[in-house]
Amino acid sequence: MKVRTNLMLAVVFVVSLAFLCVASVYVPMVVEQGWVRQSRYTGLFIAADELAEKPQSCYNLDMPDSYVLEAINNRYTFVGSANNSQIFQIIEMHGDGWSVNIEYNNHYYQIGKGYADAAAPWERVLNTLLTLSWIIWSITAIITTSTVIIRKKQKKQTN
Repeated sequence: MKVRTNLMLAVVFVVSLAFLCVASVYVPMVVEQGWVRQSRYTGLFIAADELAEKPQSCYNLDMPDSYVLEAINNRYTFVGSANNSQIFQIIEMHGDGWSVNIEYNNHYYQIGKGYADAAAPWERVLNTLLTLSWIIWSITAIITTSTVIIRKKQKKQTN
């Protein structure tokens, strides 16, 4: 009985650790590289990353709209429709279709577009998988540690 319990505990521990490893790597990769963010809203968003150096090509944006300024200040912002911001036309005309390098106030930024979805079920599933993996692994780690400590104490008492 002890052997079977130990084996089951070891299998659950290893399987939950494997799920945890996969989920820890896969969830952030899908969320960030997919450029789809779960949101209360559905529509377009823009993200701004400040560049350390002047890029080879950039668009000089003297008077950015409020969405671009908010993205620069907060890293990203929800825009909704492409008609709400000038940046989508600039991305299409001067960028690669997904992003554009801009110069504003002697600083350089890469502005990228993405799509936010209020009903991104795959993201909820992946986040749930990650959370459950942590919970299961933590529980099995606690049980395994407790079992080892109890058995060591029992061996000491029998000796």
